[in-house]
Amino acid sequence: MIFLYYNVLTGKLEKINKIFNFRKVENSKALIAAPHGGKYIPSRSCDYLKYYDSSFPLEIDQDVNEIYNISKFSLATTNIHRHVINLNKDKYKNGKLNIFRDKGFNNHDLYAEIPNNSIKNKLIKFFYEPYFEFIENELSIIKKNNGKAFLLNAHSMEENIPNINLKLEDEKRPDFCLGTNDMKSITPELLNNFYGAFQAHASNYFGNNISIRIDDPFVGRVGLTRIFGNPQKNTNALLFEINQRLYFSEHNLKSDQEVIKNLNNIVQKTLEDIL
Repeated sequence: MIFLYYNVLTGKLEKINKIFNFRKVENSKALIAAPHGGKYIPSRSCDYLKYYDSSFPLEIDQDVNEIYNISKFSLATTNIHRHVINLNKDKYKNGKLNIFRDKGFNNHDLYAEIPNNSIKNKLIKFFYEPYFEFIENELSIIKKNNGKAFLLNAHSMEENIPNINLKLEDEKRPDFCLGTNDMKSITPELLNNFYGAFQAHASNYFGNNISIRIDDPFVGRVGLTRIFGNPQKNTNALLFEINQRLYFSEHNLKSDQEVIKNLNNIVQKTLEDIL
């Protein structure tokens, strides 16, 4: 089925035939989920969403669909922009829908007209439910086959702290961030193994001065990390953030493909080492 979508990077309407990139890998030991990499907004959303906002191209996880596409592990990515529906959120909070953003990174309004409940329910059914169902089912299969499962909640973070986060962050962002939901989503042993393996591989490429922080600035208290990370039930989850300054230029919306290729290789080697 082909739909018309607005591409926030090119500013053009395009036809795409693939909303999600779901890949099941036989005997995979991990699932990599990148919920914020989408650059497309459905044309039917243009009636209420300010899709033409100039900041929209910068409010996605740049190039994560390529960085985290590692063939030996199961994969769940999306082509849908995070402002249409946030796939890294639990659907309800305090009994209310929690997956529609009202404000963008610079505190600007996202909606020209707030969508009604009928529209929201359609978006949930079309985008949110398939994504979460795939992740839940695939983690169940991985755990059945291996006795345990690992979820990498894969993101990138902007070099400059968005206005909406200024009061939450008080210093320069690191090169990489590992979020553990305050150590509720992953065992200390697995976290230490991931940290050590990743630091070794990343240092070989970027140098020994790379900065890696745990639970700073992102903890992973929401979304996929919190929802699925449960070490007591043999499912570990880790939020993983790469600083876009390592490969992406906000000035011309371009990325260094060679660095992206090497980031992909670094993540692959790290997962191979620990799983």
